[in-house]
Amino acid sequence: MTHVNEDADFDKDYYACLEEAEKSLSDERSKFSNVTVYDSILEKRILLCMISKGWHETE
Repeated sequence: MTHVNEDADFDKDYYACLEEAEKSLSDERSKFSNVTVYDSILEKRILLCMISKGWHETE
């Protein structure tokens, strides 16, 4: 991922997004019988959070 601001801290933003995503799913975690589904949703929430912080996917 790249950011328009070269001084942006990827790790700081990523772990903040991870924590936010885990908190948002904590009550729902028991509803997921399949860990892969939970991980997929968690990954998408992290990605959306990172995009909202100005990060963009690169190939």
